[in-house]
Amino acid sequence: MTLFAALVVAVVVAVVAHEAGHVVAARIVGAKRVRVAFGWPVVRTEADVPADRWRQLVFLLAGSITNVAVAVLALAASDGVVAVVSVVFAAVNLVPHGTSDGARVLALLRGTRAR
Repeated sequence: MTLFAALVVAVVVAVVAHEAGHVVAARIVGAKRVRVAFGWPVVRTEADVPADRWRQLVFLLAGSITNVAVAVLALAASDGVVAVVSVVFAAVNLVPHGTSDGARVLALLRGTRAR
């Protein structure tokens, strides 16, 4: 497999794992409706997570936590490309910008709303 193909596969794995983490967390914290919205270049999980701050934090952080778990598993399987892409994807999602997970976490901790 070429490096380009490996990167494409790794990005798809990172995105799917990230959104799956949000979906599972949404169900765990009590969301009744969960929807994954596909757009370009953004994929977003929307859920009616209860307004409790801790439940919201679990939901928002679950995607990046899942990416880190995937990176650990990928390293164990000697797949450095998936590991690196997963960690980078987790980090980028936690940077507060726009309506990213990081911006929403920061807004939640400040008691405001993300743009």
